[in-house]
Amino acid sequence: MIRRRHLDTVPTMAQAVFKLNSINSSEGVTDTVQYFLDRLYTNRISIHMLVSHYNALLGEDKTLTGRVGTIDQNCDILDVCYDAFDAASVMCDQEYFDHPKLKATAMDTSDENKETQEKVTATYVPSHLHHILFEIFKNSMRATCEFSEEKGTDLPYIRVRIFKTKNDITIKISDLGGGINRSASGKIFNYMYSTAQTVAMPDDGGSYGAGLSAETLPMHGLGYGLPLSRLYARYFKGDIQIASVHGHGTSVYVYLQRLSHMAQENLPVFNAKSSAKLKNIATQVQDWTDTDKIF
Repeated sequence: MIRRRHLDTVPTMAQAVFKLNSINSSEGVTDTVQYFLDRLYTNRISIHMLVSHYNALLGEDKTLTGRVGTIDQNCDILDVCYDAFDAASVMCDQEYFDHPKLKATAMDTSDENKETQEKVTATYVPSHLHHILFEIFKNSMRATCEFSEEKGTDLPYIRVRIFKTKNDITIKISDLGGGINRSASGKIFNYMYSTAQTVAMPDDGGSYGAGLSAETLPMHGLGYGLPLSRLYARYFKGDIQIASVHGHGTSVYVYLQRLSHMAQENLPVFNAKSSAKLKNIATQVQDWTDTDKIF
């Protein structure tokens, strides 16, 4: 009941951010809103995690799938990658009538057995990883389709490489979609920014109660796919980094903790410092040291 009531939170907040940005886009307000949304969505992820975990267990030690609640102790990273790619390709086919192909490999560098090196597993929440990869694949597909159409070439494939080391897991997703210029690279994790063409949304958010999985929501242009994905990655002490070559392509690096005792929930706290950030509405003047806003 709680989850159903909050399904439209993200689309509704996205609509509010669009309206707020059209009224006032000073750097101080942008930073404050960014900080507020990060805290809001992190708390939302935590509540959904708690509710889903409780519902999945309901007094049982393990679910029928062998998971401990929503946590898969042997989550196959490559299988989740294929599932996320298939889901994103459906949306891409609806938008562009085609989608790039996928070439994915996995390697466990800590496994000396060559027969099992290509199977990478971890203790993780599959739904979180699916959301992260789904949003990245959507961006890669959109960029690849539009850049190939502009150049008049065939669609190049999207390359995924998964590496597992003694300390962490790295998922590298590379495309040939034209890349991102330097002036935009510092804004890609901003809720108010999208490299795609901005789309119009109804006042109610546009998902009609189906949340982020709604087919009525556009494939791109909302500006909250990557910021939310980074929050999901950072929730268990992971991260997302992006390296791009303008005019060529982009590589996205998703970092996950391999060791489960290191993957502790990263929850926001409320204190005097956080309160001051939330109340800050002063315009921040750029100086020569603020390279993220200059370039």
